[in-house]
Amino acid sequence: MIGLVILREDTGGLAGLSPYGLPFSVRSFNGGDSLALRAVRRNARLCSSAVIAAEQADFEGMRGILGSFGDVTYFIEPSHRGIAPLVSLIAHQYVDETILLTPGWYDFDDEEAYAASVSEAEKLAAKGHIVKIGGGMVCFQASVLLEELKRISPEFYSISFLVHSNKRSTQVTHKFCGKYMEKFPPATVTDALLCKSENKILMPPVKGCRVMDNFSTIYESASRDKNGNASANMGDSYGVAEFSGAKGNMVFLEHRDVTLLGVDDLVVVDTGTRLIIAKKGEDIEQRLKELNG
Repeated sequence: MIGLVILREDTGGLAGLSPYGLPFSVRSFNGGDSLALRAVRRNARLCSSAVIAAEQADFEGMRGILGSFGDVTYFIEPSHRGIAPLVSLIAHQYVDETILLTPGWYDFDDEEAYAASVSEAEKLAAKGHIVKIGGGMVCFQASVLLEELKRISPEFYSISFLVHSNKRSTQVTHKFCGKYMEKFPPATVTDALLCKSENKILMPPVKGCRVMDNFSTIYESASRDKNGNASANMGDSYGVAEFSGAKGNMVFLEHRDVTLLGVDDLVVVDTGTRLIIAKKGEDIEQRLKELNG
């Protein structure tokens, strides 16, 4: 089974954590593994090969973080068009394999529950089903997915075949032609296939699954002081957060120290080039878009 980890769908409320173009799931916190690397390691115990799907802008920084893991194959798109094109292209590449697709921004508290759910999904996939585990993980035989795609979305299938036939590859990196990639319709795997296929099975979410796609989920999983304040260092940074008369705040640090005095329920993000301060629940991505014109 191929362990496929997808990146860059997690921009949402976490846009402020990606100042260098790297998606949030690739950034490490407090010296630990990033979410993406944890996903690769988790799948390595269950899968024969590790595959990362990402966009070109993420590639070098991502490879620098994940490259030391070992044998990882990268599939790179020239511009962000959602995950549907890359999933179909990877299915062409591994047409005789079963593929386990895991979003890089998922985390799991119970490794045994994760392994048990994947094992059950693999058995169902072997019987020719496309298996959704909760809302984001999918397990399928590549040949089955492609046949369903050909039947339900023939245009999508034909373009994916054309793009795959024109890929530029090395042993560990596969890149796709922007000219042909732009021919893909603006659809996701869900739109193009899963909503329409009758050959799908929905399994419940894995016990202990956490979707780490916004500041609230990070705050909820972080260690907090007696006043509910939390901080996290991104990468190997050494900034320190201090709180006095402050409650319920979340601070993300690069290299500078941050002190909060008498304020409540703020999200503070030091991107290295910009200090972002917002109330919890604020749509940070939208506000940044407005600022950037």
